[in-house]
Amino acid sequence: MHRRLLMYTNTNTIPLYIGIDIGKNVHSFGAYAGANLNLVHAAEDVHSNKAGFEHFQKWIQGRLNKYHPITIGLEPTGIYHEPWVYAIRQAYGNAVTLKFLNPYQTKQKRKQLQNGRSRKTDPIDVEAIAHCLRDGQGSTACLAQKQEAQFQLWMTEYHQVRKRRQRLLTNLSTQMDRLWPGALVDVRRFKNAHPDLEPPTPLLLSRPFDRQLLQVIIKHRPNPHDWKHQSLEAIEVFFRQHGRRCGPKTAQKVSEVVNHALLLPSYLTKELAIRLQEDFSLFQRVSQRLDMLKRRAEDLVPHTKAAVLTTFSGISHFLAAQYLAYVIDPARFDHADQIWALAGFDPGRNDSGDRRFTGEISRRGQPGFRSTLYQIGLNTSQCCSVIRKCKQRALQRGKGRVGATVHAAHKANRICFHLLAHQVAFDPTKAR
Repeated sequence: MHRRLLMYTNTNTIPLYIGIDIGKNVHSFGAYAGANLNLVHAAEDVHSNKAGFEHFQKWIQGRLNKYHPITIGLEPTGIYHEPWVYAIRQAYGNAVTLKFLNPYQTKQKRKQLQNGRSRKTDPIDVEAIAHCLRDGQGSTACLAQKQEAQFQLWMTEYHQVRKRRQRLLTNLSTQMDRLWPGALVDVRRFKNAHPDLEPPTPLLLSRPFDRQLLQVIIKHRPNPHDWKHQSLEAIEVFFRQHGRRCGPKTAQKVSEVVNHALLLPSYLTKELAIRLQEDFSLFQRVSQRLDMLKRRAEDLVPHTKAAVLTTFSGISHFLAAQYLAYVIDPARFDHADQIWALAGFDPGRNDSGDRRFTGEISRRGQPGFRSTLYQIGLNTSQCCSVIRKCKQRALQRGKGRVGATVHAAHKANRICFHLLAHQVAFDPTKAR
């Protein structure tokens, strides 16, 4: 849509909306004025580096005395927005309002401007952002200070390492199923799926890669062909030589798994065994890194405002660190339900005429934060009588185990928000 550039003689009370479309190497910015969004500056591409920001800064400097208020909006996706966001806040402080927009909001506005067509260009995105800003959408940008930034960086690394560990664990399970068929079986699931068949007897029933038995096998003798024709006494001696207690029952179990399995040819298992050892070594290093990050929460929390959360029975330093990393600053929320919505736990709503329908949770939030809040609800319901009673009442109303835990998490979140915002220790006598 074409708009003429406008010149104002007295425009210091006219709002200016500046949209920035973020890219990796190039950002695009444009400006629109007034309720009608008259074009002031057509979308312009600039480098995302220092020279590009200085060009943007030079342009906006001449508009500070001509327009008021000035609102800048962008989508905080990925990492490429961060340098400009901090530079804008440092250069202008409260002279401009900086807002973050959900990409879903921009997408809906873009479709509306294009009459439902699926077209996406930098100028279209810039204009859509400006429309969102004029309509009051977006949230005021909250930039983490030094303390909060530590928690955010810690949380980001923790989730990355945790996901990497899960991928490695899945890969190891697949390799074990190929190399040692029948050694790792979910017996409960097998019984449910095949009630008429005799269930197998696996080496271990739960968390096999954390068990010393499987660790010794993988590190020292991963090829199943090397176990065939071994006597029970020889198996017992092998484990004892490598620091693992082993009795006749354990030796019998290992022997049966190997001799009952239909193994691959030895020339294949030899190569697969080497690969299993290498991948397991990587898995252990990643697991150690994850444990280190969990322990680091013990060092981060005590001297920060998250320390009051640990006075709430059931909340560890690890959970307190995660909660603060997502909330950042409680002052940016008016009440705890806004934090609940940030996680995507708020219910969907569909009203039409006399019909009112409240659906399942919206999930338009951060999955990691939902997991944290759920764990808080689970832990506090086991350690705090107030949350335990809340969960019991939910169970009595017919909610399932998961639903009742979410209900407990909702109450626990309200308490956490109060403790964090007012910096007071938890007092069970005041909790209702």
